Amino acid sequence: MKHVAFMTLGVLQVPDNHPLVQGFVARVDENYADAAAFPGFVARFKDDFSASASWHLPRPALFHDEEYAGRLAISLTIWRDLESVFAFSYSGPHSEALGKRKDWFMKPRWPSYVAWWVEPSHAPTRLEAYARYDHLCGHGATPDAFDFRTAFDELGKWYIVDIDRGRRIMDHHRSKALSTS
Repeated sequence: MKHVAFMTLGVLQVPDNHPLVQGFVARVDENYADAAAFPGFVARFKDDFSASASWHLPRPALFHDEEYAGRLAISLTIWRDLESVFAFSYSGPHSEALGKRKDWFMKPRWPSYVAWWVEPSHAPTRLEAYARYDHLCGHGATPDAFDFRTAFDELGKWYIVDIDRGRRIMDHHRSKALSTS
């Protein structure tokens, strides 16, 4: 059974070393710790493509201009299924951070994430993730690169994310977290 690769991308209002975005920067480790403990989480690519560190490396096509220097916040994770990454995205510390995104990020005129299916033994590269993102930007959602609203299953067939299953995953994670605290 394939896994879901999931790359997020946001453009900070200012470079990542600026005090205005330190609320975001301070939450990064907590978000990744929550993700690692979340049902369905498979892997995180520790080369998080942080804004400052990755400016001179390849970037998605939309973000080659100097105005984005030091401002791209990009992550890449692997999940067992779409419901698990959906549940993580809209619960816990990550959901809290999403609620504050207007404080830290530019209002996007571009997709804020891309998903695609990978073989369990495959570790996507930065360039592959960027190519999938560029594909979504250029062609819209397809089986090769998609979002939650227009998702596809691992066979390439149109798929509706099971929100109720996602909520059950959220509830399970929340109850597990409460029992260990």
